[in-house]
Amino acid sequence: MQNIKSIMVPLAGPFIFLTVYFSNLDLTQKQQCFLAIFSFVVYNWLIAKIPLFATGLMGVSLSVVLGVKDATTALSSFAHPIIFIFLAGFLFAKALRNIGLDKRISLFIISRKQVSKSFDRLLFCLLALCAFFSMWVSNTATTAMMLPIMLGVLNSVGVKDKITQSYMLLGLAYSASVGGLATPVGSPPNIIAIGMLEQLAGIKITFLEWTLFGMPLSLFFLLIIYFFIKRKVPKEVRSIDLTKLFSETKEKKGLNSNELWLMAMFSALLIAWFTPGLLKSAFGDVMPIFHTIQKRMNPGAVGVLLASLLFVFPLKSKTKLLETDDLRDIDWGSLILFGSGLSLGKMLFDTGLANIAGNFLVAQIAGTGVFLFLLLLCLFTVFSTELASNTASANILIPIVIASSTSLGLGPAAAAIAVALSCSLAFMLPVATPPNAIVYGSGKVEISTMMRFGLVLNFVCGTSLALVFYFIKYAL
Repeated sequence: MQNIKSIMVPLAGPFIFLTVYFSNLDLTQKQQCFLAIFSFVVYNWLIAKIPLFATGLMGVSLSVVLGVKDATTALSSFAHPIIFIFLAGFLFAKALRNIGLDKRISLFIISRKQVSKSFDRLLFCLLALCAFFSMWVSNTATTAMMLPIMLGVLNSVGVKDKITQSYMLLGLAYSASVGGLATPVGSPPNIIAIGMLEQLAGIKITFLEWTLFGMPLSLFFLLIIYFFIKRKVPKEVRSIDLTKLFSETKEKKGLNSNELWLMAMFSALLIAWFTPGLLKSAFGDVMPIFHTIQKRMNPGAVGVLLASLLFVFPLKSKTKLLETDDLRDIDWGSLILFGSGLSLGKMLFDTGLANIAGNFLVAQIAGTGVFLFLLLLCLFTVFSTELASNTASANILIPIVIASSTSLGLGPAAAAIAVALSCSLAFMLPVATPPNAIVYGSGKVEISTMMRFGLVLNFVCGTSLALVFYFIKYAL
């Protein structure tokens, strides 16, 4: 039976493609051809076990071969500046892990007397640290780094109760997910939304603009997670001996040259990414010089420029912050997936299929009102991401909601960002996100606890997000 399934699942993709391609649909030839390609891609993204980036490449290349788009146009999305923002983030994250600066900062902060005075403070600090690192480093790497620290805390506290352990570790995973809401590089759907809004709706969102909006939301969801977990921790868990756990911190007194170089370059990166948004907020396009600076300080170009210097510094040391071999550990598959998603999303829009899907969506929910539409949109995205990757969900849904949003009295930016953020709020299943899978793989998380807690958070966070966008829909 298993052998039959392993054969049928991959074959179903081509079958779906041929069925749609040769069906008698009321579409133009290009529309029907791309619908067949997109159906094939969506099936493989959601069901088949083909790597996501490979499926994306198939979709883009088939679109060229079958005449939907010319090669130059179809492949141009792989060089979109958004891709290079994420590449810069990946390179800096790798350098951070190479020298252990991320773990050192974590241990330094949570070993402070002000933090370790009470269990509640320590819990919040652990969750906040996880969220903070997820703003800049992948949530997968962040969770992997923070997991042993959290396990060490649990051992120091002497927590043996499996339910309490489950909630503590789930808090770690969920904090990593919501931390990614805060910045464009925090989570792949954020970058996808920014790229598609620029390509499909002509709306440009700066790094600062996203952060000013995403940071408060990230903090809000972090507080929800914290208070939920705090209620589940027994009252007797209050005294903690941190001496043994944080001895590593006390052994290192000063920062070495590599750590200083990396901190300086990372600070320069943040300044470069935030400056265009600050100038836009302060001066707009009033003075030509500020417009020129905004244009030339493209976050993708500046990010890659500074990231390339990681292979150069420190000058006097034979060991650099990054070596050529480190490129093997960069998640190139994700970068390819982002590019293919942008390309397929643009073709979905250019062929008119996004408008057709959008009009169908509008017809189905006509008269329900903006809030109900937002609520259904957020919850549908959240629960669909439980079974599909957040990147796949974003690539599929964002072009459609951009096309349909105006007819529903909602701006394209509000609809696209609502979907992007909802893609990071799937808390119920181990397969929903890498952080969920990591903490579940520790063997200390009960699946029943994850499902119950995650289900509640899915509804609470999804509904809260819909309310936020309902009240600010005219501001985006």
